[in-house]
Amino acid sequence: MIIKTIFRLAMFIFAPIILFIPTIYATIKELDRLPWGLDYIFGCREDGWNGTGCDPENIRKYWKNVDGKTIQGWYPDYLGVIWSDLSIFKKWWYGYKWCSQRNVCWNLRLTDWFGTSIHFDDIKIIKIDDGEVEKTAIWIGKDGKKRYFKRRKVFGLAFDYGYEFYFDYFNPNHIWYNRVRKEGYTFNVAPFKDRSIPSFRPRFKK
Repeated sequence: MIIKTIFRLAMFIFAPIILFIPTIYATIKELDRLPWGLDYIFGCREDGWNGTGCDPENIRKYWKNVDGKTIQGWYPDYLGVIWSDLSIFKKWWYGYKWCSQRNVCWNLRLTDWFGTSIHFDDIKIIKIDDGEVEKTAIWIGKDGKKRYFKRRKVFGLAFDYGYEFYFDYFNPNHIWYNRVRKEGYTFNVAPFKDRSIPSFRPRFKK
């Protein structure tokens, strides 16, 4: 896991350089995926390479934002903009930030080398402590290996490290717990939340 975490941390440095020209090209050409084979690593099947839900196999446009009528992807809703009204520069800038800074190497979690299943049928939970600030999850994967996610507070800053883990899907009192067990991790319910990747990142200050 350490090697994979270091690799992803390195990508936070190199992704802005690697993706500068490809994102310009993808924006000008209005591509649904990153060009030149880069989507395999740097794309995002869940929300599209630029966060607009544009992936042709996984079109994720559910949100009415700003004007209350326009249906868009998650990221334009988060930004509070109408994507189609943006200048080509703004479209590029937001898309560039999405894949090179916010969701770096997101599609890697779909690969067997980098990602791992955290589907409730594939893992055996050893410990879950979903605290308000500090959190812990430890489980045995379908390959028999022990994995973990931890959030710890250090000098007022909370750090996530280990394999990313979605606590809500394992909390019997949460609506997502029942939904994923009845409907599965489908694209309309919880797309790709059955996959996890090694991560290390700061979260918030208290």
